[in-house]
Amino acid sequence: MFRGVAHDQCNKDFEVPKFVPVVSHNLSGSDAHLFINNLGTTKGKIRCLATNDEKYISFSKDIVMSTSKNKDGKTFENKLEIRFIDSFRFMQTSLTKLVENLPS
Repeated sequence: MFRGVAHDQCNKDFEVPKFVPVVSHNLSGSDAHLFINNLGTTKGKIRCLATNDEKYISFSKDIVMSTSKNKDGKTFENKLEIRFIDSFRFMQTSLTKLVENLPS
């Protein structure tokens, strides 16, 4: 959509995001496998980065937002990826140690 003359360059550079991040601290330590079971009940591909059957570092789900037809009449799906990330797995130290670095 056009967002106004003042934002002309923004209109040219605008891109629809490819994914939405959902960041959770210690996702693999919680019941992430319950998310996976429920995400599997709807249409769309699930991708996982797991350490075992119940611990996931990251997983994502493709959600079908709409369907469209191209000029040839072929139907395709417009998808958005929801990406669940365990922030704890990407930290060098514990959350307690990181909070100690903050000013009072």
